[in-house]
Amino acid sequence: MLDDIFAQSLKIAIRQPRYFQVVPVIVEVEESVPLDPITSKVLRTLQIDVSQTIRYMNMFSMTLPTALLPDLASIDYVKRIYLNREHYALEAPFNPLDPLGLFRKLPTPMDIKDKIFGTPAGWIPTAEALKATNVYELHNRGIKGEGVKLFVLDTGGDISHPQLDTRLRGTYTQTIGSPHDGNGHGTHCASTAGGSYWRHPVTKLEMLGVAPECDLYTIKVLTDIGSGDTASIMRAIEQAVSMGADVISMSLGSSGAEDEEDDPMVKMINKIGETHPEVVFCIAAGNSGPQEKTVGIPAIADNCIAVGAYDIKKRDVALFSSRGPTTQLGKTRPHILAPGVDIYSGLALGSILDYVDRMPNQASPLSGTSMATPHLAGIAALWKQMVRDLTVQDFIRTFKAMSDMPQSNDWGYGLADATWILNITGVGA
Repeated sequence: MLDDIFAQSLKIAIRQPRYFQVVPVIVEVEESVPLDPITSKVLRTLQIDVSQTIRYMNMFSMTLPTALLPDLASIDYVKRIYLNREHYALEAPFNPLDPLGLFRKLPTPMDIKDKIFGTPAGWIPTAEALKATNVYELHNRGIKGEGVKLFVLDTGGDISHPQLDTRLRGTYTQTIGSPHDGNGHGTHCASTAGGSYWRHPVTKLEMLGVAPECDLYTIKVLTDIGSGDTASIMRAIEQAVSMGADVISMSLGSSGAEDEEDDPMVKMINKIGETHPEVVFCIAAGNSGPQEKTVGIPAIADNCIAVGAYDIKKRDVALFSSRGPTTQLGKTRPHILAPGVDIYSGLALGSILDYVDRMPNQASPLSGTSMATPHLAGIAALWKQMVRDLTVQDFIRTFKAMSDMPQSNDWGYGLADATWILNITGVGA
């Protein structure tokens, strides 16, 4: 039956008004069949061109009239048709009555001195946040990520930023626009993961990436408004793996669903675990907590480290951090926590998020599992410098062996500790 070719997410989507007329899809072709003849036949039959190809998964994306879905499904060797669902940058929820913060008090120089970690309203600059996960213990041993390729898939990167101008080895895009970050989210994440030391000239706060000597790359998969589609992200994953990525950081996601295990990106991440087990995915769990079953796609994938957010000031899991278990199979998530509340890091000058603190000055405090994920990705780069063939499952086994708590759907295995790798490798703490 043709109906069996449609993924459940697509069946649900076409009942919604926004997809009554046209719908974006990802089409999976039978594994042994070359992709190009099928995309050519789609063009001849439907008179609609293909948008993107994901050759690693033998898939392509396109947008077509919803009424033509049965015709697409009738084409020989079409195996599965998925919704090309939207994904978003994962910052903590904002005030819906003031989404741009226009009515917040503008900080003065006298206010700034009270914004440092330790005060009730404290911002936590990344150089301070690194202490929470004992990152400096590895830095002091000369372990700073040297030789490890870390890719940040997000809203792009600002190559002129003081934390990134000498750090980025390459900036690419798989979505609309140039690789430059007009949103700010990607620059914040890249600076947290692998930015160089920078003392802000106005706030005097000190910033430093977790792995400041890694080979750092950004691939823009989310537009400047902070959203993108599954196919673009899958193309970026394919690019990063082909370029020899060791660690891939993804501070993005979409809500979970009853068929989340049937999601094409989840399938891709899990397949890479089989064909390229040395690639470690660090993915934000989401910001829909504290309710259970709120961990999103693609953080439900088996071949990733799902990262929740830790609040350093409260010494607790962040209220907004998504909780498990997963919707479809009830898997425990997240795996681990990292600092993700009021993290003060670099931003692209004049970008959307550069105005969060009402001062467009290349840095702002942001909260979310988005901020926790690059912190953990940086730790992964430090560990990979020491043991290059570590896999996702090796990381999870290490968390389990070294944590003082069993994995839970709130905390995972608790707050990450960079020094755990020393005990596992026998180097000694």
